[in-house]
Amino acid sequence: MSMRISLVNVLFYFSISIFVLIISYSFFNQADSTIVSNNPAPESRPTLTPGNKPVDNLAATNLVIENIEYANYQSSFGPLPKSLKNTHIPLHFKLTEDGQLVVTRSIRSLIEYFLSANSQESIATITGRIRELMDKALQEPARSQAKQVLKQYIEYKQALIQIEQHLSDEQNLSGKQGDYQQVLHYRTQAREKYLSREIYDAFFAKDDSRDNYTAGVLALNKDPSLTDEERFQQILLLEQSLPLEEQAIKQAQHQRDSLQHNIKQARESGASDADIFQMRAQVYDQEAAERFAKNDLKQSQWNRRFAHYRQQRQQILAGEGMTDEDKQSQISALQTELFNANEQRRLPTLDRLADNQAP
Repeated sequence: MSMRISLVNVLFYFSISIFVLIISYSFFNQADSTIVSNNPAPESRPTLTPGNKPVDNLAATNLVIENIEYANYQSSFGPLPKSLKNTHIPLHFKLTEDGQLVVTRSIRSLIEYFLSANSQESIATITGRIRELMDKALQEPARSQAKQVLKQYIEYKQALIQIEQHLSDEQNLSGKQGDYQQVLHYRTQAREKYLSREIYDAFFAKDDSRDNYTAGVLALNKDPSLTDEERFQQILLLEQSLPLEEQAIKQAQHQRDSLQHNIKQARESGASDADIFQMRAQVYDQEAAERFAKNDLKQSQWNRRFAHYRQQRQQILAGEGMTDEDKQSQISALQTELFNANEQRRLPTLDRLADNQAP
């Protein structure tokens, strides 16, 4: 059976990540896969549960890494499709000390690498290539575990195609665009049905938290019953579902936005440059506050020069007894006097903006 995945599938899964891993020899020119071990000591081993289930504080310290170039790839299925030319196969497995596979996002990247050529090869050939690599790179039990991951992921991807067709048919009948939250719902159902919890967590947990956050924000923005403050507070609650590193980014952005708002209000109330400096120093470090102060000074100097130029330009344009050519000549001379070459290149755009804003 041939898997046909069109560009429309961007609604359901993110574009292919090609992880180029830096190991400089060819996979099939070696008798064994490369094993990079960071084991502290063979005596101390973590407790592992049967069936490769996650264990708290799991010590996955062995890496199986290959950097297989397109030209060096050899397979019983023949050379790779030409669409993959000048790429590397991202083969990267992580194992526990006793050889159990640790499911990581890099396995998804490996599968997606080959699936990117689905318009040129059948799904049977694609999965055959992947299993062949797993046979070469891994020993039992990791080999069988990796193939089980592949099996579940392919079943999930095939289910997505059916979901896509179902949604497309519904849209054609209703004449309406698909709802973002409906797409997420169907996709999540497929992931829960075809993927184990371990595979889901490794492959999609972070993606889904972002998508659910986005869907929540869209819903809040469509709710006319909320005030701006109520909507903002609800968004803050949604952000708590994001990965911790993204929560930190959001929090930092809120802090910057709040500072900018406070600075604007302080300036309108007559705050001095020293007052503004202190406000920034409470959020940023001293060095950053100094950089902002220097930028403020440059911007203030520019604003004064541009305001002076605009005033002189207006007087030239309003003058009587001169031809349009004479006026333009005087304006050009004024620009040369007040601005350097780089600044002069910005003036036509800035003049148009200022003219449009003029009463």
